[in-house]
Amino acid sequence: MIIDLWITIGNPVNAGPQAGSAPQTFQQGMKRPRYSVEYSEQIKGASRAAASGAMRRTLGEHMSTVEITKENFSDTIAQNDIVLVDFWAEWCGPCRQFGPVFEASSKKHEDIVFGKLDTEAQQELAAAAGITSIPTIMAFREGVLVFSQPGALRAPQLEEVISAVKDLNMEEVHASIAAEKAQTN
Repeated sequence: MIIDLWITIGNPVNAGPQAGSAPQTFQQGMKRPRYSVEYSEQIKGASRAAASGAMRRTLGEHMSTVEITKENFSDTIAQNDIVLVDFWAEWCGPCRQFGPVFEASSKKHEDIVFGKLDTEAQQELAAAAGITSIPTIMAFREGVLVFSQPGALRAPQLEEVISAVKDLNMEEVHASIAAEKAQTN
């Protein structure tokens, strides 16, 4: 099954050729790049090994970033309205550059779960997610992948992603996914 990514932003820093050359800004209902979600079933399979340990954030409860592993990935995505995941590695310079931006944003947006997934420690999960470049940021809303982009984002770009994720019309997203599913059945 193929679904649309629902949000695009301008080019990230140090993203390399995967990010494209022309900046795009988010517009509700715009045509989006196609993205295979077969990997989502691989991720679910990889993380069903242990259902415990999911991170769930409630209003008023502040956590900065949380560690995402194959044991808690699926439950963390399923049990929280919005989850941002930073795929990173310690040896990665752009990852170290982006880390403080991600952490600062997590303190500003206490209603969102900010997860960090170490691609060296979680190689199976990173491969299942199709990660080919780090850092890569993925945003999930209501369990749906709505944004994925490699490269270190600057603080204003990350804020743009967060605003777009929060403003996204999820009824439209779910209706589009249901329509696509119906076409493939």
